[in-house]
Amino acid sequence: MVISGQHVPTVRFTLLALFVLALLLQFWVIPSAAARAAIDYPEYAYLERPYVIATGVALALFELALLAAWQVLSASTTDQRPPRRKRWALILTIALASSGVVLAGTFIHAGSIARVGGPPMFLGLLASLAVVVGAVALRRTASELTVADAED
Repeated sequence: MVISGQHVPTVRFTLLALFVLALLLQFWVIPSAAARAAIDYPEYAYLERPYVIATGVALALFELALLAAWQVLSASTTDQRPPRRKRWALILTIALASSGVVLAGTFIHAGSIARVGGPPMFLGLLASLAVVVGAVALRRTASELTVADAED
């Protein structure tokens, strides 16, 4: 895949914005929502901590994938050493697929074992599995990424 050099700052800004959003979700939004849900539904309060931990791990893996995407982009712009770019593309794939697997396990547990959530848990499971498939498909594209000079 070839992207124009003038698009690199936009891609970097997007990666940074996603990273900040993931941090906000990981340390503020999800724990607050889980605490509120534990108060509103005390019969499921025992699920608060494990689900917050699982979601935090999934978000940490997503953040690692964003860092790897940044490194793939940097390797594509500064040097043309394919091994470095391919190594970071592999890290990106493993981190993103692992994040999807952790979330899929959480959705399976919530929907099948704990019996909470109903149809949204099934949709979350499908989305998580789509992330795993997408991560594997993204590996080749990321490992072959090149940045071309902008043509006038």
